[in-house]
Amino acid sequence: KIFVYLRVLLYSSPKLYMDCINVVNGCNFSGNQVAVAKHLSECDLFGCEQCDWLGTLNKLEKQHPNECKEKFIDCKNADIGCSIRCTKKDMIDHEKTCYFSPFSDKFRELTNVDLQVLKTVVKLDENQKNILSSNQVLLSTIKIQEDKINNLENQISEIKQEIENLKNINSIQSEIISNIQMISSPKQQQGQSPPQQQ
Repeated sequence: KIFVYLRVLLYSSPKLYMDCINVVNGCNFSGNQVAVAKHLSECDLFGCEQCDWLGTLNKLEKQHPNECKEKFIDCKNADIGCSIRCTKKDMIDHEKTCYFSPFSDKFRELTNVDLQVLKTVVKLDENQKNILSSNQVLLSTIKIQEDKINNLENQISEIKQEIENLKNINSIQSEIISNIQMISSPKQQQGQSPPQQQ
């Protein structure tokens, strides 16, 4: 809303008279482009959209967000598991009865040594996950190589079978040739004339 107003102010004619954006909050200032721009840096009637606070634009942007009771925030125990998110004013009541509060106190009482141990355990767990991940990659590579070997063995088996088939064909061909020679040999002998006597 403020951004749109500032764009209108920026691109409006310097002679055009405008009301302050905070007229809805009771500001009666009006003036030309330069005067309104100067006034906005001083006007203390900028309002929060979540509560009834009024103040300067600078405080609205920098200071009030940390103080606004209607601002939605996470529970202080969010880091150990609480998922409640509510307004700042309601959070005060929630944190008194938050299920995680007893654990939160004990968690924050841990000594630096305990925290170092926890960090070491977490790091070891991460290392173990990395090792498992590496093992998975190796197992996957081995599986691929085994599949390739199986394919090669199947191809070799097929080639051996083809060689056997060729041997059988060759044997049959030799047998056929031999039979043809045997059949044609007596005919040649019959066709020969007996030797002449002198």
